[in-house]
Amino acid sequence: MAPMVDASELAFRLLGRRYGVDLAYTPMLHSRLFLDDSKYRALHWQTLRSSPSWTQASCSEEEDVQEEGEEEGEEEEEGEEGEEGEVSEGGRSQWTGDESQEFDEPVFVQFCGDSPATLLAAAQLVEDEVEAVDVNFGCPQGIARRGHYGAFLLNEPELLVDIVSTLHKHLKTPVTCKMRKVSPRNPRDALPRSEAALVLDEERRLQDTLRLCDAFEAAGCACLCIHGRTKEEKAAFVGPCDWLAIRHVKQRLSIPVIANGAVETYEDALRCLEFTGADAVMSAEGLLDNPMLFAPSRFAPSSFCALSFPSFLPFSPFLSFSPLRDSLRGRLSASSRLHAVPRASCEFLGLSPGLLQRCLVMQEYLDLCMRFPPPHPSFVKSHLFRCLHPVLAEHEELRNSLGKAVEYTEFSAIVDAATAHVKEREFSRWAAKPHEGGRGETGRRHEETHTGESQEAPHPTWYRRHRTNLARAQKKETETKEVPLWEPSEEGADGDVFSNLFFA
Repeated sequence: MAPMVDASELAFRLLGRRYGVDLAYTPMLHSRLFLDDSKYRALHWQTLRSSPSWTQASCSEEEDVQEEGEEEGEEEEEGEEGEEGEVSEGGRSQWTGDESQEFDEPVFVQFCGDSPATLLAAAQLVEDEVEAVDVNFGCPQGIARRGHYGAFLLNEPELLVDIVSTLHKHLKTPVTCKMRKVSPRNPRDALPRSEAALVLDEERRLQDTLRLCDAFEAAGCACLCIHGRTKEEKAAFVGPCDWLAIRHVKQRLSIPVIANGAVETYEDALRCLEFTGADAVMSAEGLLDNPMLFAPSRFAPSSFCALSFPSFLPFSPFLSFSPLRDSLRGRLSASSRLHAVPRASCEFLGLSPGLLQRCLVMQEYLDLCMRFPPPHPSFVKSHLFRCLHPVLAEHEELRNSLGKAVEYTEFSAIVDAATAHVKEREFSRWAAKPHEGGRGETGRRHEETHTGESQEAPHPTWYRRHRTNLARAQKKETETKEVPLWEPSEEGADGDVFSNLFFA
């Protein structure tokens, strides 16, 4: 799970862990604010290891029982916890199927900034609570340009190397980096040019990226994550992700490489790993759109995820991924009973398991938010909007309610209403065509119009919001307008017979 501003908070990380996420990042934290502002630090720093009060509420009944037993002189036999697998090698907790026990390891903290000293001081405050400290060299947003951090530092290699080297020399925890492809130094290079010039520019850009990656490794970067787009390729201007560049980076470096970009589905993740040869694959918008992305089944995490057990991170010998394998198997098996939607039932009834499962997973997320409250209700609001985007796009009243909601009960009511809308729509489709039996997966299939042509659902997912608009614009540009070869002139046929003659 990628580091996401106001999005990869503890509750959402825990949700992702249940659906195949192994390595997760904290939200991007501003190093200066984190260092100087204690309120900012207390509000945004959320880990299970730093906040025992969160787990205390969920386990209060067990603690009460244990205290009563101790008063009566009853003692638990040693080794019972070990038999249940609650403690793994190295003292790390494992999932035992107990809903009160959550799992948020390994986790990387990500900081942004342009001062090596400030970044170091901020990282030293929390380095004992994470597996690695990551530096953001990939944020493409305008706030990063104004704050002089993120991808807007990529054309200052000396500063970047100084940052990585400083952290590597003074931190006990490994240092990692997240970056994008290097953009042209000259803004004019980004303007439309001839095809030959574009090829040369792309090659020059790739070489600049590779040289910077070499510098990161030499400075002490232990693991590199690279997004296969430049900082200009975002939002409405998002283009194809350059997996080939990621493959070049992987072949060039000896440290682990994480691929990022263009991962919308589980199959995309597998293709990305195969094509790039990367050690792992990261998703940001894909997981925001569908938290079940890394689960092999979109219905329930009932089978084991092929993307689990990262084989990288050799720099962290204290991490034992062998126990993680067993715990993940038990975790997925135990959690499947909570939110499983049987495929056969969905197909028979004509339900859309994709949309229905999104609603159920968002209710699961709200339950986690009750136990591990996000820093602000806006976190919850944004997650509901993104995951339930196809439903909210059809129902304005739900969108308006979500915009005003601030309490858990309000968010829960919105999810319940969205679930009801999905069921009503799918049942009405099934009832309208009973002779076809269960259509199955109607939310992901193409519907046929009266002309017999297939078209996608009218409201795309949040992930495809820009991509769909871009595809439509490109299609509109390429469509040729039919022009009549000849149109009669109002002035008569005397002198300008050819005045309205056009050639397509």
